[in-house]
Amino acid sequence: MKNILILNDIMADNYSPPTFFETDKVSPPNYDEDLNVAITNYLISLNNSEINSVTLPISLSNNFLELSGLIVGHHIRLTKELMYRAATLIFYGSLSIDVIAKISPLASILFTPNVHYVNINEFSFDKIADFIKNVRQQDPLNFDKFLEFIRIDPPANYQSHHSIVMTGH
Repeated sequence: MKNILILNDIMADNYSPPTFFETDKVSPPNYDEDLNVAITNYLISLNNSEINSVTLPISLSNNFLELSGLIVGHHIRLTKELMYRAATLIFYGSLSIDVIAKISPLASILFTPNVHYVNINEFSFDKIADFIKNVRQQDPLNFDKFLEFIRIDPPANYQSHHSIVMTGH
């Protein structure tokens, strides 16, 4: 079973993680591609692997307030086509979990079963690897219960490509 470690821009250039992890980086979308499409394409590319855990940053870029890693976590849990959507998720970042919870409703995923947050200023990737080795197998993920925990706000612009337009007669 693989333990995927997704590195953000800063970590990818400056850090050599333990061999316990298979490292990867979500490629930023090109000019014509949406971030959600890039994330989905990347996650589906992992579908042929047996994945035990995914360790990922709360932000994929140098902008630590964008919280795009939390979007990736939501994609993992909510994309039915993913064979590993119940895998252990470990988010890492340099902010406290309290601050993250205050700045984004997407942080609600951090309080769901089989999801953990690590302040990278306090714990190394070696310690994270040790933690993963000792995590007991969770019961199958209850997605109805997961949906009770999370909060996803609709887009501010209902005419965006993220909205569903209903028409009636």
